[in-house]
Amino acid sequence: MTWLLALSVLFTTPEPPPLLNGDTQAQQVAIYAEDSTIYSAAPVSSSPTTVRYHRFPVFACINPEAQRSPEIAATCAAALALGELPECTDDEILLDPLFVSTRDNDTAPWSTWTLASGPECIGPADLADEAARAFHEMQIQPATLNVQPPNGWTIVHFDTIVHTQNPDEAAQETTTELLGTPVQIRAQPTEYTWDFGDGTTQTTNDPGKPYPDHTITHQYTDLQTYTITLTTQWTGQYRITGATTWTDVPGTATTTSTSNPLDVLELTPRLVTDPLAQY
Repeated sequence: MTWLLALSVLFTTPEPPPLLNGDTQAQQVAIYAEDSTIYSAAPVSSSPTTVRYHRFPVFACINPEAQRSPEIAATCAAALALGELPECTDDEILLDPLFVSTRDNDTAPWSTWTLASGPECIGPADLADEAARAFHEMQIQPATLNVQPPNGWTIVHFDTIVHTQNPDEAAQETTTELLGTPVQIRAQPTEYTWDFGDGTTQTTNDPGKPYPDHTITHQYTDLQTYTITLTTQWTGQYRITGATTWTDVPGTATTTSTSNPLDVLELTPRLVTDPLAQY
C-alpha cells in the first residue's frame, strides 16, 4: 500500500515527536504528520539514523489488503487494540497513533514497529511555542504608505495627509504544519508610527484615511525635501486549519515603509490681469 511505501523526505525539528516518551539520545527527530509518512531521526554529525517514527492511520486497517504484510498486520493489531478514538473539540485535531522502529546502525535491519503513543487530540495550547516561532519567521510585507498630495510635493504650513490600508485589508495569512498539524498563521497591523522626517513623529492605532475623510496630517514649516517613514507593528494569531477560533501569539513584529522624497514648496500670491476673462 502506498501509505506504507512512502518513505519520504526527511524533515527535522529541534523538538522530539509529540506524545512520544523515551530518550532520543540527543537526536533531532523528524515530525511531519501525514497519513503514510515515515519519519526518521536525523543523525547527529556523522552518526547513523537509528530511530524512525510512523503515524499510522487507523482507518487503513479496515482495508483487507493491509493484512498481506506481516509488518502491517502487527501495526494494525496494535492500532486496533487501542479501542475507540478520542473525541476532539472543534478547535482540536486528531493525531494518528505514533509508532517507533529502531536499529543499531545504518546497515542493520529495522525493528518491528511498536506503539509509542495512541491517538490523541492536539489543540492550540499544544502548538503555542511552535506557532510563536512560525509567526516571528513569517515574511510580512510592509504596509503601503500613501501620501497626499501624491505627486512628490506638498505646501508649507498646509496639511500633508498620510494613510495606509485598514487592518482587515492589510492582514496577511500563511499556512504551515506545526508538529504535524496543519495551521494558519495570521499577522494583523495594530499600531502605526509615522515619522515625517523633520523630527516629528506620531504613533496611532488609526491607519488614517484619504482626503476628504483624512484623520492623520502634518504641517511642514521649512522649505526642504523630506522622506516619510511608516513603522507598522503587527500582532500574530494562529488556528488549526478548519477551526473557527484564532489564538493570539505572544510578541509582535515590525515592518518599515518609506515614501519617495517629498518637496515642501511655498505658494506665492501674484496680482495678474484676469486671465479667465478670455474664456
